[in-house]
Amino acid sequence: MDGPLPTHYEPQESVLKNPLYGQQCNPARLEWIRRDNPYHKAWGDPRYPFIATTYRVTEHHTAGGMSRWLPWLNELQPEMFVEVSPELAGLRGLENGGWATVSTIRGEIEARVLVTERLHPLVVQGQVLHQVGIPYHWSYVGRSTGDAANELTAFVADPNVSIEESKAFSVQVVAGRRASRRRAAAVGPLAEPEPGQEQGGEPSRDLPQVQAKKPAPHGERSGRQQQTEEA
Repeated sequence: MDGPLPTHYEPQESVLKNPLYGQQCNPARLEWIRRDNPYHKAWGDPRYPFIATTYRVTEHHTAGGMSRWLPWLNELQPEMFVEVSPELAGLRGLENGGWATVSTIRGEIEARVLVTERLHPLVVQGQVLHQVGIPYHWSYVGRSTGDAANELTAFVADPNVSIEESKAFSVQVVAGRRASRRRAAAVGPLAEPEPGQEQGGEPSRDLPQVQAKKPAPHGERSGRQQQTEEA
């Protein structure tokens, strides 16, 4: 059988250990090692227990830089919002039409709450996983403004065309509006890494443990770069 063959890797920040393979994340992914781009624990970070996914809505285009200037489109989608299930709303005290703050270690945003049956809790290996839907279209200029989803995402990219991995990452959700304009929004202490997951004092993102990846000249590191050097 010829290859390479497709396999399953969890995103850079997940809420569960890879259920299919020992390798947690794509070993050839690109990471940007910068002080303003910290990552969560590879999985099960108690500070960020929910999984977020980003998407677009019909009424707006890309980041909304063109469509949010059009009054009739803003009437159809007037405000930044996050979608949550009734179960997650009950767990976090969220009210439909009220405010929620969504945070990662890199930043936090506030948005209106949309409680919807579209998002269901997932049960994986007996663990209940809650999803949060975040549209891409809002920012700080236009007739309709709101916090930007990209305030939450991390710089990590696929090894083929360097597209940012921003469709799945772990988050925290609390009721109410954002408390401050801070960019770093870490909540609580970082959990201890799993046994055997430390290398050079930093938690490893891969299972089984791999050698430390060497940083590239611009702070970028790549599993593929390491494989080439070893070859």
